[in-house]
Amino acid sequence: MIGKHFVVIGGTSGLGLAIVNQLLKKDARVTLLVRNVEKFKQLHFTYSNLNQINVLYCDLQVREDINQIAPMIKKPIDGFIYSSGGGYFKSLDNHTSDEVIETYNVNLLSFNLLYKVLKPQFVKRAHVVGISSQAAFVTQANAAHYGASKAAFTAVLNTLRLEEPSFNVLLYIQALLVDHFIKRQNQL
Repeated sequence: MIGKHFVVIGGTSGLGLAIVNQLLKKDARVTLLVRNVEKFKQLHFTYSNLNQINVLYCDLQVREDINQIAPMIKKPIDGFIYSSGGGYFKSLDNHTSDEVIETYNVNLLSFNLLYKVLKPQFVKRAHVVGISSQAAFVTQANAAHYGASKAAFTAVLNTLRLEEPSFNVLLYIQALLVDHFIKRQNQL
């Protein structure tokens, strides 16, 4: 990993933050795309070499942000790690249109759009890592859109593995973690 460059989405909390910490330990360079720069500033990295991290603002809900991000990212890209996710755990009838759109944007569409704009900067054997959820395989009340968006994301990553055999595509299916995401959903 020494000197390799990874672009990470969802790297300011949970599993994404743990991945960023491991990359930094292994002397990789990390570009974090973040929606909340203040949240990043509150993180306390224990590494003396903070110049390994480049932080760029990118709101996954805003397509213009995604379309304009590629020129700001240092080249080449050795890996693209998509650990962003979200959803609203409520019945189908209780979802607003905005909540449905946000869930699919963050869990599926933004990956596809970012992949398309970043791919020209990938090295030949780039790593593409997607963090999905067991919710992709389990039907449960109050989680239809979250599960459906994660199922679609899983299918996209599996298809990418077939269509781009020169890339190292890894799909990680995460079990339910009790973190800030779950705590926030339980408060709704």
